[in-house]
Amino acid sequence: MSTAQSKCSSTLRLPSDTYVYKALPTHTGKVAAILSDDSLRLLFSSTLREIPDTTIRKAHDGVTCLQTVEQRGNVIFTAGRDGKVRGWDLRVGQKGVKSIEFTDCEISRILADFPEITYCLVTFLDADTI
Repeated sequence: MSTAQSKCSSTLRLPSDTYVYKALPTHTGKVAAILSDDSLRLLFSSTLREIPDTTIRKAHDGVTCLQTVEQRGNVIFTAGRDGKVRGWDLRVGQKGVKSIEFTDCEISRILADFPEITYCLVTFLDADTI
């Protein structure tokens, strides 16, 4: 059995009570991460250092989900307890957000991928799916 070895690590200069919910590689060589401070951050994959001027401080009120889209390397989806699903164009940051809003729901999971058309499957905390 082989032992795993760390290639890099980073503190991201975050307060001690902030932690990463999920981090995923994008298909443009970056890492997208959602954090407990409700931010969406982009990191260099080689160093895990934050890419300057790419942090979205308030991606959601209660961010819960992050999903990359394989065929569209600059698009990711996030969702949150605020009942919103947002598609982000990583080339333009917060200006490139598209939002779908659901009322009276908390979103627990999103799936997004399709060769020609980007779609989003949403699972709510009460197990309903659309």
